[in-house]
Amino acid sequence: MTCKDIKIRKGDTKSYEITVKRDGSVEDITGWTFYFTAKAKMEDADSAAEIDIKVTDHDDPTAGESTLTLSSDDTNITPGTYHYALDYKTDDDEVGSLAVGKLTVEQTVRQTKD
Repeated sequence: MTCKDIKIRKGDTKSYEITVKRDGSVEDITGWTFYFTAKAKMEDADSAAEIDIKVTDHDDPTAGESTLTLSSDDTNITPGTYHYALDYKTDDDEVGSLAVGKLTVEQTVRQTKD
């Protein structure tokens, strides 16, 4: 599991490439689901998450490659610092965390993007 902090501006779109390795070798992630969840408080219910993304389509699952995209709708939340986790569930119902950390959403100068 990786601990990494993320910064993004409110309303921006950002993609993150994911490569899953286990013991130094790429993991076949065919049938896996990734969950990206960001909350104001870690103990908040999942239903209260500010961002809740589920990824089931992967770029190259046999090479352990996927992409997580935070859309402008996802990041159009109150600026501040949130707790996040990137979790997974395998096709064999194994669950775990790939990354955790703080997500900082910064205020943007331009309020509208139309």
